[in-house]
Amino acid sequence: MTQSNVSALKELGAQLADKRKDCVLSWEIAFDELTICVAPSNLHNFVSFLKTDANCQFSSLVDITAVDYPERSDRFDVVYHFLSMYQNKRVRCGCQFAKMKCYHRSVIFIPQRIGLNAKYLICLVFYLLVILI
Repeated sequence: MTQSNVSALKELGAQLADKRKDCVLSWEIAFDELTICVAPSNLHNFVSFLKTDANCQFSSLVDITAVDYPERSDRFDVVYHFLSMYQNKRVRCGCQFAKMKCYHRSVIFIPQRIGLNAKYLICLVFYLLVILI
């Protein structure tokens, strides 16, 4: 990754932390991607912001995963990877949980053009189901 790309990610991280102080707990550049730690109660609002903000336009959800860190008190992370094809940037967004439970539901509406100029509204429903182990 070039120095200018790292600078752009640092600038984006600072902007997001400044604009969404209610959501962003911390941010860093890790593995050539911007990694943002978000308060679980504000996850849906932050994801909507990432999608609609003109400087972000993260319209593609690439991956959702969960990670277990048994040595931590908040041992579970749920991680979302987003891609902005408009800005050519990626962002990793995560939340930390102490216990696994059904915690959050996000509904994201994405308009798509399909077929012969027919417009459809595709409703993607993502359930973050975290099961008590």
